[in-house]
Amino acid sequence: SILSSQYRDNVSPLADPETVYELYYAAKLTPWCTITPDIQFISNPGGDKGTRDAVVAALRIKITF
Repeated sequence: SILSSQYRDNVSPLADPETVYELYYAAKLTPWCTITPDIQFISNPGGDKGTRDAVVAALRIKITF
C-alpha cells in the first residue's frame, strides 16, 4: 500500500509504503483433505518505517465432507 502525503503530514511523518510477500503451497493429501502451508513477509507493517518487519506463518487444512 502507498500512503498519501496528506497522511504523512497529518498522521505520521514516518509513513512509508507497506509491502507484503506471500508464499504458499497446496498439497492434496487425500481426495477430501488438502493442507496449505503459508508464510508472509511484511515490510513496514502499518506503513510505519519505524516498526520492524514482520513474518507470519500459517497452516490451513481443508476437509471436504
